[in-house]
Amino acid sequence: MHCRRGLPRNSVALPIFYRQGRSRQDGARLRHVPYTKVLLVALAETTPVTEAAELQADLRRAGIEPFAWIINSSLAAAGSTDPLLQQRIAGELTQIATVQNRHARRVVIVPWQIQEPVGPERLHQLADSGIPSSHRPEKTQRGTHVR
Repeated sequence: MHCRRGLPRNSVALPIFYRQGRSRQDGARLRHVPYTKVLLVALAETTPVTEAAELQADLRRAGIEPFAWIINSSLAAAGSTDPLLQQRIAGELTQIATVQNRHARRVVIVPWQIQEPVGPERLHQLADSGIPSSHRPEKTQRGTHVR
């Protein structure tokens, strides 16, 4: 279930936070919002979403608020008319709703792709393609605040 040092396999956190022998300054950098944005990446499946939510809880206990979640390789975002894939898409939609409603104010959904978006050029193409995302405004004492 977990990879080295207890990090969820399908989730990403900044490895510098978990290295031994690093100064407390590294943890302070992770808490410094203008300097660092922590992104949680998970597949739209039960185990990865649960593990990423547990990681988020650990980060919050350390005083680090994840900036956003990324749902990676989503068939729901890519779409399909195949009956078997439609069943998987229905399961993904349940997990995406869980992330949006329970865990994250910001969610980006990256569709499943034949070619991985590796390197600056492919990442720019992905960003320019209009990836579906959601942003739930943060409630404050004075009303709604959008970051």
